[in-house]
Amino acid sequence: MTAAAPGPGIARFGVFELDPASGELRKQGAKVRLQEQPARILELLLRNPGRVVTREELREALWPADTFVDFDHSLNTAIRKLRTALDDSADTPRYVETLAKRGYRFVVPVEWIVPEGDTPPAGNTAAPPQSVTATAPTAKTATRWFRMVFIAAAGVAIAALIGWAMLRSSSGTPLYQAIAVLPIENPDQGTTYVSDGIAEAIIDGLSTSPAIRVTSRTSSFRYGKPPLDLRRVGRELGVTAVVTGRFARRGDDWLLRLELVDTNDGAQLWAKDYTQRASDIDTLRARAVRDLALRLGVSNADGPRAVKNAEVYDLYLRGRYHWNLRSVEDQLRAVEYFQRAVELDPNFAP
Repeated sequence: MTAAAPGPGIARFGVFELDPASGELRKQGAKVRLQEQPARILELLLRNPGRVVTREELREALWPADTFVDFDHSLNTAIRKLRTALDDSADTPRYVETLAKRGYRFVVPVEWIVPEGDTPPAGNTAAPPQSVTATAPTAKTATRWFRMVFIAAAGVAIAALIGWAMLRSSSGTPLYQAIAVLPIENPDQGTTYVSDGIAEAIIDGLSTSPAIRVTSRTSSFRYGKPPLDLRRVGRELGVTAVVTGRFARRGDDWLLRLELVDTNDGAQLWAKDYTQRASDIDTLRARAVRDLALRLGVSNADGPRAVKNAEVYDLYLRGRYHWNLRSVEDQLRAVEYFQRAVELDPNFAP
């Protein structure tokens, strides 16, 4: 396969757009830095969505036979830069899937927006809207008209989407009616009880709303650590979105990143990073529940109630962690932690 000429139109996928003619990548209208080789690889993938583009095809298209280059190193570097630009991951790909020793596959739908009279690239997944052109226009005039129409259409679509989201939210109907909260990734076994406690708080908080169905902890926590096929998880649990996260401690701070992912196409719908003092874990869990409820359009979810004594809450989280492990030894340790929490604060309701 030879490199396709930069044909007319703009490729749209997820929150991104690529203009092959200029090599510009944009995310929600903002330009994203992307070097020439990663941009050309992205274009090839976009012109073949759902199909494996082999390493040999990429070599032929991007590095001709008379080019002396360390192909494997150059290709791996370009793919890494592409994933960085797309905020993608090889372990849990949202856009570019790696097939070991074979090549790469673009795993989300691609829509090509092309001017009237032009032919969309092979693999196009949607009929493109027609642009408005003047009588016998020059190429520059036609391009300017197309861009003006495209920007206007995009503005109308965004406004309609925002209005729809506000209407759904104000009516009490969530944007995603069935979700699962997966275990939060945490490399430190010594603080797993904290990250598990945050995930449980999110489940408990969102579950109080009758407008959304949240998979139980027992069902969602049976999935192990990443990488996971989130589309498969969605099918098995019968949910349309999942919450994933990463958790770590840096000095006196907790670091948490949460992501909301659509299980139909693997697209990231929302993400947020949190930094909170380790002594104020209660605030961190409350912020996470509130922000997710807002993003999901669940206006009547109950966030966790404030905890006055951080030490009591820490003992409670440790007790919950061991209680959920279910062994006799862990059950006894859980009772110990609960008893110590009650001794410090007999009025601690949880």
